[in-house]
Amino acid sequence: MTSPIGRQILGNVPAWLQVAMYVATLGACAVAAVKVIAQVRRWRRGGVEERLLPLADRLRDFARRALAQRDIGERDRLAGVMHAMIFWGFAVLFLATVLTFVDHDLGIHILHGPFYLFFAFVVDLFGVLFVAGLLLAIYRRYVVQLHKLGYGRPGDAAALGFLLLVGVTGFWLEGARIAVTGWPGYERLSFGGWISALLMSPFVPANDWHGVHRALWGLHVVTITGLFASLPFTRLIHMFATPANILVRARPLGALRPVHGDAPPRAALESFTWKQLLELDACTSCGRCSAACPATTAGKPLSPMLIIQHLREHMSGERHDTRILGGVVQPDELWSCTTCGACEETCPVAINHIDRIVDLRRVLTDQGEIQSTAARAMESMLGKGNLWDYAPSERARWAERLGVRVLRDGEPCETIYWTGCAGSYDEQARKVSESVVALLQRAGVTFGVLGPREGCSGDFARRLGEEGLFQELSRRNVETIRTHGVKRIITHCPHCLNTFLKEYDLDGVEIVHHSVLLEGLVREGRLRPTRGTAQRVTYHDPCYLGRYNGVFDDPRTALGAIPQVELKEMPRSRERSFCCGGGGGQVLVDVKAGERVPNVRFAEAEALGVDVIATACPFCKIMLAPVPAERGLEGKIVVKDVAELLAEACV
Repeated sequence: MTSPIGRQILGNVPAWLQVAMYVATLGACAVAAVKVIAQVRRWRRGGVEERLLPLADRLRDFARRALAQRDIGERDRLAGVMHAMIFWGFAVLFLATVLTFVDHDLGIHILHGPFYLFFAFVVDLFGVLFVAGLLLAIYRRYVVQLHKLGYGRPGDAAALGFLLLVGVTGFWLEGARIAVTGWPGYERLSFGGWISALLMSPFVPANDWHGVHRALWGLHVVTITGLFASLPFTRLIHMFATPANILVRARPLGALRPVHGDAPPRAALESFTWKQLLELDACTSCGRCSAACPATTAGKPLSPMLIIQHLREHMSGERHDTRILGGVVQPDELWSCTTCGACEETCPVAINHIDRIVDLRRVLTDQGEIQSTAARAMESMLGKGNLWDYAPSERARWAERLGVRVLRDGEPCETIYWTGCAGSYDEQARKVSESVVALLQRAGVTFGVLGPREGCSGDFARRLGEEGLFQELSRRNVETIRTHGVKRIITHCPHCLNTFLKEYDLDGVEIVHHSVLLEGLVREGRLRPTRGTAQRVTYHDPCYLGRYNGVFDDPRTALGAIPQVELKEMPRSRERSFCCGGGGGQVLVDVKAGERVPNVRFAEAEALGVDVIATACPFCKIMLAPVPAERGLEGKIVVKDVAELLAEACV
């Protein structure tokens, strides 16, 4: 026997109005389906995406990002709470609609007895959270007007308003239903509807509740069907696109999309992959990528969010620009990018911004639209194996003076120290190479260097858009490494580290950064930093070492082993570290607009009152080292590598 406790479904609703509801619902779903199919066809204009992560990783990421909403809340607690309220509120309300359909239309009567009491309370709870979350979203976007949410379209307010109207009319309708059914006491668990009925009561005569209920029922149906029909036409399409994008997440951070074939790169939607086109609709314009971007912060032309949104408008036909380069996206936007990965690391919906920027750089480079300094550097990489046009024979002169074994052609060696272009030729970076060598010799590590046979890893070439040069450099280097039977490479430069780990075919070869190796030698007692000098030190995380490859603790532990060193963390550190401004070829390219990125980073360290800025990347040192003199602080704040500080302490 059915319990008297339950929900009267479609009571007081005439048959013709019920029929109208079903017709309107089917019509709304049909309109939405047509639009979604059209969007899918747009996405399919893109090319093949070959680098999807393993399914288990994608499912785990989907559970964390899409279901648990963790990535949103980790960076901005209020935004995370707001989005979770909207997401789970909408999900539970939609599930409630499905259960109502199951009960009434399929005849599986579940909305009665104890389950109905539980159902009534939970649905109203999440309905209240849904409405509260929407009000908070409207407040943040249109009252507080957060700068990072500055990108907006005319339909954004309407979309939020539509969602809010659905939630509010749902409570009004529930309140009218409670009044029509005689205010049964158990309906107090439907507290949102009960309170709504109480608030409406002064304005509704007792004998008019039936008419009010039918009117509100019709209004609610109109808002719901209107919402469903309009979803794919507004930014709310991300409700479909975002979970899909997370579920098909591609590539780890640091591994760029390779180019196949000899066809010249084109600035066209068809030149992107279908995944990259899906990402355009997955973007929610939350602004986190631009808020984290060092170029945006320094006043450069780049805003990662705007690049995504402008390309989305181009894909949907909302922009009148027919050209992507020079129309939708300006060259200076692309050249401002340091490829630091902050945009991708902070993006809650797993968008790969850097691939898209580099893809468009490839077009500019192919057309010769690149600064002369970068063009000359790439000619030097091809002809002489380094950025600065030095003779290959000069690469190991410093090492020979220190008694380092310089390998002859084909000479076997299990461990090599790969110093890189900066560590071999740049005066500032070569001091680090000398410190690393001194420490390895002191610890009794057997190793050699390739000398003239070592070439540029090609990281800058690839990220500046010269893919063919990168492929040639990688082929040469892999062949050389294999010829010497190398089992372990100690890298001086995080850019080389990342390239070897994620973009070269070096299976079976251990790749280790010098800061990790040195920390291990200290821990094993093979290096003993006993000489201390009272210094306040802050560690600057290199993007390609920390954010790209997860090396955060080893350099700090090595620094902490030096007596009398006081470590102080900058506000933006570890995964959230702020770039030095040298990545992505920025050592070779200069976009004049705005402030220099290294100046912004240095100011953050200066505010801590430190004596030393420590790092573990030659290009970070190259970018940051001149800033003290520019700011009148020469001799007061110095920039040193972890290896230099350890070498000074191990005497």
